[in-house]
Amino acid sequence: MAASAVAAEVLAGEGLQAHGKVTYACRQAVHEAEKRIHAELAVVVAPVSHHYQSHILFCGFVAGSVLAAGLWAMQLLTSFPPLLGVQAAVMALISQVPWLQHLCLRLIPARILCHYASQQAVHEYVLLSHHAPKDIPVLLLFISTGARYAHILVNRVVREKIPDTIWDAVIQQFTANISNLGLRQATLNAIQKSTELLLPHFPHNEG
Repeated sequence: MAASAVAAEVLAGEGLQAHGKVTYACRQAVHEAEKRIHAELAVVVAPVSHHYQSHILFCGFVAGSVLAAGLWAMQLLTSFPPLLGVQAAVMALISQVPWLQHLCLRLIPARILCHYASQQAVHEYVLLSHHAPKDIPVLLLFISTGARYAHILVNRVVREKIPDTIWDAVIQQFTANISNLGLRQATLNAIQKSTELLLPHFPHNEG
């Protein structure tokens, strides 16, 4: 497996409806591309790459501990069981309220977000390539808007013809297009560029 990844400043505030529209447009673009090239091409656009439950619970633990410490310092609550109850209540509240979860996610370091996004990209690639014959070119464009991360993975067949530095350039152009064109058009442009790169080496055989 060959992979080329570059962190991308993807717009994170697209919303689920917008992601659905982008996904639908990508499906159509991939369908048209596969009429021209003999390859397995896929695009995944995900709002998040992980549930981050352990990080959310940790935020709840810290917030609950701070609140319990404040109540104890002000002598408003000094008994241990009620203080423990306050801490548990805050943890439960944060784990159940969506906007509090979103606030916790914003506190997760970018390297952790990118790590989980990279793992999800590899998982999606394995699912894609598992059913493809070994001599079929495979390319996956993975985008995690929540992690602000974009990743192109290709198999050995593609890598023998097109080096990883070329796919790095595709991601860099995708990154540059985000702010001016938006997620949908930037993704469609990346699909088109990938198709143009694959076409000379893997044209679709009508016969």
